[in-house]
Amino acid sequence: MSAMCKICEKELSSQFNLNKHLKNVHKTKPIAVSYKKSVWSYKCEEPSCNSSFYRNQGLIDHLLMCHNIEVESDTRQFKTSQGKLPCSKKGENKIANKKLPKSCKLNKSCKTHYGHENEIQHIRLSRTDRNAVASKLAAGVPKERILGEIRDNIGNQLKRVNLITKQDLQNVKRSFKIDMQEGVRNKDDTTSVHLCIEELQRSEFNSVLLYKRERDILESFPLEENDFCLIIMSQYQQHMLVKYGINIIAVDGTHGLNNYDFKLTTLMVVDNFNEGFPGAFMFTNRKDTLIHQIFFEVIESKVGNKISPNIFMSDITGVFYQAWSSVMGVVPFQLYCTWHIDRAWRNNLNKIPNIEKRKEVYKTLKVLHQNVDGTSFRKQLDNMIHFLFEDAETEKFGSYFKKYYYENCKLWAYCYHKHCGINTNIYLESMHKQIKYFYLHGTTVKRLDKGLHAVLQYSRDKMVEHLIKETKGKSSIHKRNILQRHTTAISSQFSAECIENSEDGKKYA
Repeated sequence: MSAMCKICEKELSSQFNLNKHLKNVHKTKPIAVSYKKSVWSYKCEEPSCNSSFYRNQGLIDHLLMCHNIEVESDTRQFKTSQGKLPCSKKGENKIANKKLPKSCKLNKSCKTHYGHENEIQHIRLSRTDRNAVASKLAAGVPKERILGEIRDNIGNQLKRVNLITKQDLQNVKRSFKIDMQEGVRNKDDTTSVHLCIEELQRSEFNSVLLYKRERDILESFPLEENDFCLIIMSQYQQHMLVKYGINIIAVDGTHGLNNYDFKLTTLMVVDNFNEGFPGAFMFTNRKDTLIHQIFFEVIESKVGNKISPNIFMSDITGVFYQAWSSVMGVVPFQLYCTWHIDRAWRNNLNKIPNIEKRKEVYKTLKVLHQNVDGTSFRKQLDNMIHFLFEDAETEKFGSYFKKYYYENCKLWAYCYHKHCGINTNIYLESMHKQIKYFYLHGTTVKRLDKGLHAVLQYSRDKMVEHLIKETKGKSSIHKRNILQRHTTAISSQFSAECIENSEDGKKYA
């Protein structure tokens, strides 16, 4: 980019050549080169001047030399790093981030405003407004609600707080270190996760059963160098797993709790209140049988013995059950999660091009699925297969259904597990929804530390909820309805009449 000498108006090819020209020809110090106003952001606002500069010092020198405008500055000395005075556009001081130990800070501020007034867009949020926003963020108030409350109170005179944005809220969170409440201990996600794991490992009961970072080598487990695996089980989770694991074990995996495609695998039991309770968690990048064998082996080692449930509930791939049976042994009843089956059917119904036929097949499948009579179920199942194969548009879906669901119907049909005493549809699905919509506010998080923090919070809250129910008893809508009917009956006024039966002569009240 060419540069022009202001003394002799000679045009040179670059700033470097201009500096040499000034030194050799004019015997002066190099000065900042000026360009057309549209090039750089530091622009001269004087009339008939079309100069712009790469750095602000170039503009300051230009104003003094060409327009006789002196920019006044002030130098201050700080003994500590607590004298933070942020916005340079307001003429305040700004302290550098780094300094030598026990040294003072010497900083310069610019008192002269040039090219702008003390306008609202250049003003920072006041300390009072920042504290008010920080208190709401710390209390867990969603950002959308904070913005809504502020914007609802906009008056005739616009204030800086009325222009607050989500980025301002994020800056306040970072300034007040509110991110720590969401599990963020460091800007770097990997470092933040590692710090969280170290905290858990230093606790009285080390809930970290296995922690393998990428590029770590574990001689005890045959994992690849780039594999990641984190297995967590708290003391209370271990207690619940040993106590209630003899009845029902449910295992499932979910995505969306981080940006690395790491999968969260959850082992869940059903407690004495017929509610799901998480027994252990695993974050990992692998999805094969081997990693789940390691998951169950680590749990067995921590518990001290094999867990032998009566019912094992998982997805339709068979990966979880294969790993479980190889470590813990065969389970009497293996069941598929209802919502896994429903999701698989919906996804594969696209094999039927006709939308009306697709709806008809789905309705028939749901009736078949929920049939609790074994004899009529077998007849309906055979009729379903015949129905699918006799139509060319449904034949492709019929092949899929016969391959994956016809022979193993005992794993998904209601009529074969109606006496198991469980609702296979609610436990794991409910947990995933709570973590996503309550603890993560319905967002797909990009950081693993936030996903891990949400899981730990969920586990803590489930423990407290169970302790409350153990102590106070569980209040259900069924119990409340019984109590309401009982109270109504006691407060009612009944009148009794004596009726005489004409046939036998007996009297009835």
